[in-house]
Amino acid sequence: MKKKLIIFSTILMVVMLALGTTVLAADNSVSVSLTSNSKLQENSTVVINVNLTNVNAGEGINGLIASLNYDKNVFETVKSSDITSSTQWSTTYADSTNKIISDNENKINKASTMYTIALKTKATINTNSTTISLKDGVASGGIVTGDIPVNTASVTIKKDTTEATTTGTPTTTGTTSTTTTTNKVTDKTTTTKKTLPKTGIAQYGFIAIISVMLVGMISYVLYKNISKEVK
Repeated sequence: MKKKLIIFSTILMVVMLALGTTVLAADNSVSVSLTSNSKLQENSTVVINVNLTNVNAGEGINGLIASLNYDKNVFETVKSSDITSSTQWSTTYADSTNKIISDNENKINKASTMYTIALKTKATINTNSTTISLKDGVASGGIVTGDIPVNTASVTIKKDTTEATTTGTPTTTGTTSTTTTTNKVTDKTTTTKKTLPKTGIAQYGFIAIISVMLVGMISYVLYKNISKEVK
């Protein structure tokens, strides 16, 4: 009887651990954003800042991977030397897959700039704007947090456009005058941040139920086998 009680207690602990781990993972969230003050010009450089804007993952994260997307008709091919890490992060770039991998020796739980990307524009650009984005992002804080999905972030870079000066000559009775009108339109760089829906316990309820059922079935089989050996 005592051995059966020990077996039952072990099974209960395994089920509670599985459920607790699922709920804990559901509460974690990480967000990033892209910012830039650059304008789109031929034979120039556009500098993009990659920022952590929200970290809700226990003690923090120490790793993040994401895919860089940009228009290769506008920019030259990005190289590892075009990416500069901040003092806290170590960043590597795989130009074959466009994936940027960032690592940190410490856990980061505050908003900060992770690295910058310098994209060199081509000699001829046939567009007035272009968008750079990071997608398929995944952050990690180790065993406690596991993999945490990261939002898709993007920034749109635009050209400065100025309308041509126009001259009109209105005529009035007995008087002829010339009026010059100058209209100037200045575009500003806009940053767009697409945030994934926040992960919560409700979204992971189905996963938690399936996990508990699987663990329960496995535990029951083990319990039956051990009970036979005890008899």
